[in-house]
This record gives sequence, structure tokens and C-alpha cells, in this order.
Amino acid sequence: MRTHSIGERAHIRQHASAGVLSALMAAVLLSAGVLAIDFGKFWALHGELQNAADAAALAGAGALEPGYPRPDWSRARTLATLAVSLNSAATPRLAVERIQTGYWNLNQPRASLRPTGITPGANDRPAVMVTVGHAPARQPDASGRLLASLLAMAHIPVSATAVAVIAVADHAAAGTVFPLAIPACLYDAYWDSANARPRNDPITGRPFILKIGATYRDGACPSGRWTSFENDAPGAAPLGRLIAHGNPTGISTGDSIWTQPGATGPGNAAVSAPADVLLPVVAGFGEHRAVPIVAFAPFRITVAATHGGRYIEGHFIADDAARQRASAGAVASPTLVR
Repeated sequence: MRTHSIGERAHIRQHASAGVLSALMAAVLLSAGVLAIDFGKFWALHGELQNAADAAALAGAGALEPGYPRPDWSRARTLATLAVSLNSAATPRLAVERIQTGYWNLNQPRASLRPTGITPGANDRPAVMVTVGHAPARQPDASGRLLASLLAMAHIPVSATAVAVIAVADHAAAGTVFPLAIPACLYDAYWDSANARPRNDPITGRPFILKIGATYRDGACPSGRWTSFENDAPGAAPLGRLIAHGNPTGISTGDSIWTQPGATGPGNAAVSAPADVLLPVVAGFGEHRAVPIVAFAPFRITVAATHGGRYIEGHFIADDAARQRASAGAVASPTLVR
């Protein structure tokens, strides 16, 4: 009987181990190659899904404009669904996972869509959220799934979500805005954004009378500040010119304007009363700095006190002829916010 020396047996075991290791490495490399292909397919698929979701959300949001501020939510959902079906011709097996309508708060981009039944505030815009998915035919095969689970690979999404909003009167032409800014808290308290009209005082049945000026406050909410628009130009003389001529250049929501804390008015400059004007609504007041515009509010000046307290008294108006003149009939296009 032939016997093997210790050295020969070790050599045989090394050859066997090398063969097993080579087979395992080949299997791993093959599976990794399959997984790499699957990853590439996943990323390409996600891009297709995102494009489809973007297009559907924009189509749906575009349907909200004609009825704003009473959006046609049903039509928006119908057109968003139709947009997905049209994209399915180019990208088979697209599927609508969810279509939601509601209000999107521009100051809280990480928040969820708010219900259609709420009373929208100054930062809320009618919106459509679309989530598009894909049939499971493009999922990775068994080897790819197995290796991914063994390696604890990160999940790659196979759906995509987009949110599009619509807004109107988001631009004011030069010479159409009165240089007195009000904060969003005041606007939300006395303006019914859902119906584009002022809130009525339950005692009188008419719009609340407001005094807007640098030293007047409405509860915890400051009532307003004089603004020099996009130029930091405090002082009575610049304010007097702005009262007479309005904003020197066109301004839009999202633009920042300077408010002047402590400014008590334009001196002896005459403020017409009664007069219908458009007031810029800003996110809030802080120290002396530029703050973003979130809306424009139609307001009727009934009393203009240019001496003493130097405030503007009046109320919001439902007849927004001032807004129509300011925007020159322009309507914002739907835009993606997510």
C-alpha cells in the first residue's frame, strides 16, 4: 500500500483548498457582476420614475390655476393620472402608487402635504403630490437579491415622488405696490386665503378694521413696517418718493425687501385716502434686514395719519383690482418643490 508523507498530504490539501477558494471567488465575482448590472438597472429605472412623477405632478398642478383660490382638486388628480399613462407608452409598466392633492407650505419643505379642507395661510400653495412605481419585472434576480442581502446592501428605491405647486399674483409690476409691509401672521389672521377675501368681524359683518404702522401691534403680531423695497434706504425722503411712485422695479414672491424698524412714516408726504393699494406680505420681522415676500395683499386705505401716530387705517378688500393691475394678468406656471 502506498503511503503519503506528511509533506505530500499537506500539498494535496493546499491544492484542494485552492480549488474550493477559486470556485467560491468565481461565484462571488459572477454574483457581484449580476448585482452591478441590477444596480445599474435600478438607477436607470429610478430616473425614469422620477421623470414620470415630475411630469405628472406638473400636469396636475397646472389644472389648479383656473379655479384658484378654489382649486379643482378632482381635475388635478385626473390630469396627473393621465400624464402617467401617457408616459407609460415610453416606459412600460409604470404604475400610479398614489396621487394626493392639498396645500404645500413653502416655508416647511420637509413637511407633508396638508389636507384640502384647511384654511390655507400665506405660505400655503395648492399642490399635487404624485408617487409613481414600477411593476416587479425589473427587480433583481435571485443571485443578485441573495448577495445584496448577504452584504446588507442599501435599499434602492423603486418608486419616485414629486410635488408641484401653483400660485397666482406672485409678481407685482413696478409702481404698483405700496411701501408698507405686513407680516404673514397678520395676513393669515384677517385674510381668508381659501376664498380670496377678507375675514369679517362677527360684530359688524364687515372686514376687520386694521391700523398698520411701525408702532402699532395687533396682539402678539406686529402690524407692519415701512419698506424701502430692494434698496436699504431708511429715512422720510425715500419713503415719501416710494409712497408717491410705488416700487421702483418689479418684485415677486420669494424676493427679499428691506423693512425699516423704528421708521415712523414719511413726514409730511401725503398718503391718499381712500385708496386701494397692494401691500407686500413678508415672512416676518426681525432686526434691520431684508425679508422674503410670501404674498401680496389688496388693502383699502380709509384713514392716513401722517402726523403723530403715523399709521394707515383700513381693511383688506375682496375686490382685488389692485392685485390684477399689479400682476398685469400674469399667472405663475406650476413649479416643482420636491
